[in-house]
Formats: sequence, structure tokens, C-alpha cells
Amino acid sequence: MRGCVTVFNAGSSSIKFAIYDALHLQSPMFRGQIAKIGVAPQLRASPTKSGVLGIRSRSPLKSASVLSCRVESVLRGPWYISPTRWKPLGWMKPCRSVCIEVNADYVVLCLPLNLVSRLDINLSAELMAEVKNVNYSNSAKMGLQMKRRFWEEDDHIFGGHLYSNLPIGEFSYPSNDYFTKKGVLLGLYSNGPVGNLLDQPVAARIEHVLLNASKVHPQIRTEFDSAYAVWWRKVQYNEGGYASGRNAERRAKLSKVDNRIVVGSAAVTPHSEPDWQEGAISAGWQALKFIHERAMRG
Repeated sequence: MRGCVTVFNAGSSSIKFAIYDALHLQSPMFRGQIAKIGVAPQLRASPTKSGVLGIRSRSPLKSASVLSCRVESVLRGPWYISPTRWKPLGWMKPCRSVCIEVNADYVVLCLPLNLVSRLDINLSAELMAEVKNVNYSNSAKMGLQMKRRFWEEDDHIFGGHLYSNLPIGEFSYPSNDYFTKKGVLLGLYSNGPVGNLLDQPVAARIEHVLLNASKVHPQIRTEFDSAYAVWWRKVQYNEGGYASGRNAERRAKLSKVDNRIVVGSAAVTPHSEPDWQEGAISAGWQALKFIHERAMRG
């Protein structure tokens, strides 16, 4: 095969990908996703038209071995990227100690840039300086499951948000399943630091939210059932919610082809603010456009 381009869209629990022929970028050859990351990873991939994906390895290799791996280095040769090294994660037990090399014509970096800054990667000094200058938000969310929907039964609140000066950010009520038995409140949603909760154990985070939310809803302690929280700074391979600050300047300086390496993460999105899921998609399309234009110039 002459070469391929792979586009990744990474979320908190899954990674979606599409593989294109480098000379025919209009439609992908394969689509798929890795779901349930951190729980029980599952790889799903299916061809969209006939084609073979070539992978070079120092050992017998299955596609799942490549896709469930941690990128450690991206090294650029004079005419192509060689090699891109991957190290299998803990759940890939059959090949835990194997180092895999993948050769490609182009590499699209869709990792968060705070991770890219620590890779063994030979970006130009100018582009690496911009990568290291990107900050990521301290985003956090907490869902609170209640034994009964007291906000509807007692307070006649059906959907919407609570905005206050309490240190819980945004507090929201579900806009679905009215009059059912249980319900989940968004007890905390913040894109900045909330005291020292980032470094607190889960029980202390829950107690903080219950303590402050009970000032508005005294029933919340009695009706509390369980909670689930995510602090994106603590999520491995994320280490932050989204790129923030210097939006126009950041995008202009990062949106380029650095020899044959392209930044395709949400931090360079041209159409979304903040750089969230929509940003990841638009950044992927932008990267494809850059590669296509570069390939057409020869």
C-alpha cells in the first residue's frame, strides 16, 4: 500500500478512528473504535471498502495490539515518519514487553498537547515551544444519584440549572424521566479549580458537594444514594479537560504541517470554543485537509 492516514478522536472512555488511503482521502477504508477504556477495552473495526492496512512489527501482531497501546515516541526520518513506537498497556498481557514500530507517510497527533510535550518526538523547536505553551482546564463533574426525585416532588423543579456562589460550579436537574423513582443530579460541574478537591480522596469530594448542595436542598443527604465523579486532570492520557486560553493565537501557530507531522488534537480546532468534542472532529477534518493539500503538491 502506498500509505495511509489515521484519524483518532479520543474521549474519556473511548477512542474512535478512521483509516484512509493517503491518495484517496474522500472516504475511509476502515472505521472503528476502542470502547470501555479503563474497564474492559473492546476493539471494533470494519472495512468500508477493500484494502489492506500494512503494519511493520518486530513480532507477530494483531491490530488490537497496536490500537491498545501507549505512544512513546514519534521519530521523523528524511522522507517519512520512522519509526512510531508503541508500548502495550497493562491489559495487553500477551505482548506487554513488546516494542512495536509502525511506519507511515504522515502522522496526525491527536493526543492532548500536554502529553505530546513529554513524548520523544522531533518536532521543530518552534512548534514544540508552542505545544509546551498550551494550558489545559481543570474540568470536573460529579453525578449524584438520589433515592427519590425530591426536587420534583417537594420543590416542583423540572430540569434546568442552579447558579449560585457555592463552590460547586454548575448544579443541574435532569430534563428526562420525570415522575420516576430515582434520578441523577449534576452536583458539580466546573472548568476551574474548586478549592483543593483535585488532591482529595473521592469520599472527601462527595462530602464537599453534599455539604454545599444541602444549603439549597436539605433533603439531599437523606436521599443520597451514590455518586460518580471525574476530575480530568486525574484521567490518564488526558490530564486536563480541554485546551484553554490564547485561542486565536494558539490555533494559528499550531495549525500547520511540520515536515510530515500534523497536530490534529482539539487544541487546534478552527470552529469550536471551548475545544471539546466538536473541536476534536473539526480539528481532524482540518488535519486531513492539510495532508491532502501537502500530498497534492508532491
